Amino acid sequence: MLHTHISDPTLNALFPFHMIVDNDLRIVSWGRSLPLILPTISFGIALSDLIKIQRPKIEHLSADTLRTHLNQLFILLNARKPTSSRPIHYD
Repeated sequence: MLHTHISDPTLNALFPFHMIVDNDLRIVSWGRSLPLILPTISFGIALSDLIKIQRPKIEHLSADTLRTHLNQLFILLNARKPTSSRPIHYD
Protein backbone atom coordinates (compact mmCIF):
# COMPACT_ATOMS: atom_id res chain seq x y z
CA MET A 1 0.00 0.00 0.00
CA LEU A 2 1.29 3.43 -0.90
CA HIS A 3 1.44 5.84 2.04
CA THR A 4 1.69 9.55 1.41
CA HIS A 5 1.45 12.50 3.73
CA ILE A 6 -1.10 15.18 2.96
CA SER A 7 -0.92 18.35 5.00
CA ASP A 8 -3.97 19.35 7.05
CA PRO A 9 -4.64 22.48 4.94
CA THR A 10 -4.51 20.42 1.72
CA LEU A 11 -6.72 17.68 3.15
CA ASN A 12 -9.26 20.30 4.29
CA ALA A 13 -9.22 22.01 0.90
CA LEU A 14 -9.76 18.74 -0.96
CA PHE A 15 -12.13 17.07 1.52
CA PRO A 16 -13.76 19.64 3.84
CA PHE A 17 -16.23 17.02 5.12
CA HIS A 18 -13.69 14.26 5.83
CA MET A 19 -13.58 12.26 9.02
CA ILE A 20 -10.66 10.15 10.28
CA VAL A 21 -11.13 7.42 12.86
CA ASP A 22 -8.67 5.21 14.70
CA ASN A 23 -8.85 1.39 14.92
CA ASP A 24 -11.31 1.70 17.81
CA LEU A 25 -13.54 3.86 15.55
CA ARG A 26 -13.03 6.98 17.62
CA ILE A 27 -12.83 10.34 15.84
CA VAL A 28 -9.26 11.62 15.62
CA SER A 29 -9.64 14.31 12.94
CA TRP A 30 -12.29 15.98 10.79
CA GLY A 31 -12.67 18.49 8.02
CA ARG A 32 -13.35 22.14 8.71
CA SER A 33 -16.88 21.95 7.23
CA LEU A 34 -18.04 18.80 8.99
CA PRO A 35 -19.24 20.67 12.14
CA LEU A 36 -21.80 22.41 9.91
CA ILE A 37 -23.73 19.15 9.69
CA LEU A 38 -22.37 17.37 12.78
CA PRO A 39 -22.08 20.10 15.41
CA THR A 40 -21.44 17.61 18.24
CA ILE A 41 -18.27 16.21 16.65
CA SER A 42 -15.35 16.11 19.06
CA PHE A 43 -12.02 14.37 19.46
CA GLY A 44 -12.33 10.83 20.79
CA ILE A 45 -16.10 10.44 20.32
CA ALA A 46 -17.17 7.02 19.08
CA LEU A 47 -18.14 7.00 15.41
CA SER A 48 -21.34 5.08 16.24
CA ASP A 49 -22.37 7.85 18.68
CA LEU A 50 -22.04 10.42 15.92
CA ILE A 51 -23.34 8.82 12.74
CA LYS A 52 -25.40 5.90 11.50
CA ILE A 53 -24.38 4.17 8.31
CA GLN A 54 -27.37 3.82 6.02
CA ARG A 55 -25.40 2.44 3.11
CA PRO A 56 -23.66 0.05 2.67
CA LYS A 57 -25.53 -2.30 4.98
CA ILE A 58 -23.08 -3.27 7.71
CA GLU A 59 -24.09 -5.85 10.30
CA HIS A 60 -21.30 -5.21 12.81
CA LEU A 61 -19.42 -1.91 12.71
CA SER A 62 -15.67 -2.35 13.11
CA ALA A 63 -12.50 -1.03 11.52
CA ASP A 64 -12.18 -4.28 9.57
CA THR A 65 -15.71 -4.09 8.16
CA LEU A 66 -15.14 -0.47 7.12
CA ARG A 67 -11.95 -1.50 5.32
CA THR A 68 -13.83 -4.16 3.36
CA HIS A 69 -16.12 -1.44 1.97
CA LEU A 70 -13.48 1.17 1.08
CA ASN A 71 -14.45 1.41 -2.58
CA GLN A 72 -18.17 1.84 -1.93
CA LEU A 73 -20.35 4.87 -1.52
CA PHE A 74 -21.25 5.52 2.13
CA ILE A 75 -24.46 7.27 3.08
CA LEU A 76 -24.21 8.57 6.63
CA LEU A 77 -26.93 9.95 8.89
CA ASN A 78 -26.53 12.11 11.96
CA ALA A 79 -27.18 9.78 14.90
CA ARG A 80 -28.09 12.61 17.25
CA LYS A 81 -30.88 14.34 15.40
CA PRO A 82 -33.44 13.58 12.74
CA THR A 83 -32.45 14.25 9.18
CA SER A 84 -33.73 17.37 7.52
CA SER A 85 -33.92 18.57 3.98
CA ARG A 86 -32.65 22.00 5.02
CA PRO A 87 -29.93 23.18 2.63
CA ILE A 88 -26.46 23.84 3.99
CA HIS A 89 -25.12 27.33 3.31
CA TYR A 90 -21.37 27.95 3.16
CA ASP A 91 -19.51 31.17 3.81
